[in-house]
Amino acid sequence: MSTSFDEVRETYRVLANNLPNTSIVMFDRDMRYLLAEGAFIQRVIRDYGGIVGKSPYEILPQSSIEFIIPIYVRILNGETFSFERFTSEFSYQSYASPIKNDTGEVIGGVIMTHDMTDAKRTEAALLASEVRFHSLVDIAPVGIIQTDARGKRIFCNTHWCEITGVTLEQALNDDSYQTIFPDDLDIASQAWEKMEETHLPFDNLIFRYQRPDGNAIWVSGNGRPIFDEHGQVMGYIGTVTNIDEQVRTQTALRKSEEHLRVITDNIQDIVTQHNADGTVVFASESCRTVLGYEPRSLIGHSTIHYVHPHERATMLEAMWKGIESGVPYITIEFRLRNSAGQYIKMESIVKFLFDEQSKYSGAVFISRDITERQRLQDMLLEREKLQTALDKEQELGMLKTLMMQRIGHEFRTPLTIIQSSSETLTNFLDRLTMEQKAARVDAIKRQIRSITDMLDQIGLAIYGTFKPNEIYRETVNISVLCKQAAAELEIQLQQAGKFSLDLPDMLIASVDQIVLKRAISNIMQNAARYSASTALVTVQLRQLEGHIELRVIDSGIGILPHEQSRIFEPFFRGSNINEVGGLGVGLTIAHAALEAHGGSITLESVPKHGTTVTLRFPLVTL
Repeated sequence: MSTSFDEVRETYRVLANNLPNTSIVMFDRDMRYLLAEGAFIQRVIRDYGGIVGKSPYEILPQSSIEFIIPIYVRILNGETFSFERFTSEFSYQSYASPIKNDTGEVIGGVIMTHDMTDAKRTEAALLASEVRFHSLVDIAPVGIIQTDARGKRIFCNTHWCEITGVTLEQALNDDSYQTIFPDDLDIASQAWEKMEETHLPFDNLIFRYQRPDGNAIWVSGNGRPIFDEHGQVMGYIGTVTNIDEQVRTQTALRKSEEHLRVITDNIQDIVTQHNADGTVVFASESCRTVLGYEPRSLIGHSTIHYVHPHERATMLEAMWKGIESGVPYITIEFRLRNSAGQYIKMESIVKFLFDEQSKYSGAVFISRDITERQRLQDMLLEREKLQTALDKEQELGMLKTLMMQRIGHEFRTPLTIIQSSSETLTNFLDRLTMEQKAARVDAIKRQIRSITDMLDQIGLAIYGTFKPNEIYRETVNISVLCKQAAAELEIQLQQAGKFSLDLPDMLIASVDQIVLKRAISNIMQNAARYSASTALVTVQLRQLEGHIELRVIDSGIGILPHEQSRIFEPFFRGSNINEVGGLGVGLTIAHAALEAHGGSITLESVPKHGTTVTLRFPLVTL
């Protein structure tokens, strides 16, 4: 095997040392270099003579290894190919081939590399030069024309054609002065003819071109003679810059300034412009009519000293916040001292001004005396306060009327039952059995308890709030609380087994037991009242992530859709409940209780199909 390498190595060595800008490397199957010679490798690796006997892993950086190893693998697999590589330092083309012994076995590889760096750089420089030339001629933001010594156009670039509106063919065939606006022909021809006589250039000649569509366009022109190597004029070159928008803008600005002066001199709003340091550079005539100051007397002075002392800091803070946030304008209110020493209420729209570097350069104030408007606003506010108080008084009156109506209606039934039972006991006591006497007494007790509950609810309404003033939390098993409420209601309503309870054995939370139990009882009582006596009311309790959910589900009369939004209002009762008893504050009390616990209450209802009320409150533990 070594003999085979020796046979080809000398051949490649001779080639490497005689081919310009070429290097050759040979390596064996272990990727160890057997030959590394030539001009290019001397440029790439300083100690190129020391790489023989070493592998790429020992001499090359990681970035080169990642590139070269896959190439070596392809060669050792018997593949012949070429490749190019371009880096920031070198450009080269390589030819890769395996080395085989007499039996055709691949015993190594050879890579011949030709350095194309200088050729590529020359090519790139030439390309850049051509690009610069074409950029100057065709992409330059100015129109360029060239004439011969007699003044006939022999060249013009694309931009000149765009400015004048003529084609390249027309530009080269027409008379040089044909595109110039008739009124400006004299000044343009005189400047060009003077250049031809004196061989001196001209600059910044302002004139107009006449476009084929009849429009005139303003340009700024420069002219230069072109000399040959003997100092003789061989032609002329001219450049024109489109300044039409600039000229028209300046004309419009001049008219705008005149128009603005007419406006600012005749409006009541005060217009002032300030530098970045706050000094006034412009003040409208309205400073005299509104404040009593001569506009000229304010120029060069800061107006901050005219602002009320108590409002200066607030005004400056608002200004700097607006500047730092980059908003285009702000609106501020402040009091400003007039020439008589009185402070008047002003409202200013402040427009911030910034330079090209986005640095604050000043502001424009448009200020208005709002003293009368403020007085009217104060009157309106006072009127609104009175109206609110009147509305609240009327609402309270309506609430009291509803309350008295419900009291008169709801107290009549239990009092009638109490009266009837007591008369029966008084008149027929000796004739009643013990069971009958107990039944009458029990009926009286139930009605008294009903009246007591209603009186508690009326007490809440009288004080104007249903929300507890304070929550006294204690550790409570919510499941037990629901069982207690169900048991008490079944006795009160005389409907044993009315509630179907789906409760965990234990669900501990920190709540106000009295307040929460009253809310749960009110919801369960409503569900039972507005359901058929034989229909079950389902109570579901479960713990979700971070909160507790209690659902009370009935299959009763439901709530009409247009009345569902008012169901939590005090003393409101649905129009479909007929003569079912109640003051109409149960849901109001429940809603307030859940809010006091940081929770919520919602309902879903379909008329004649039932209602589901859902109570949710945070899972708080002590």
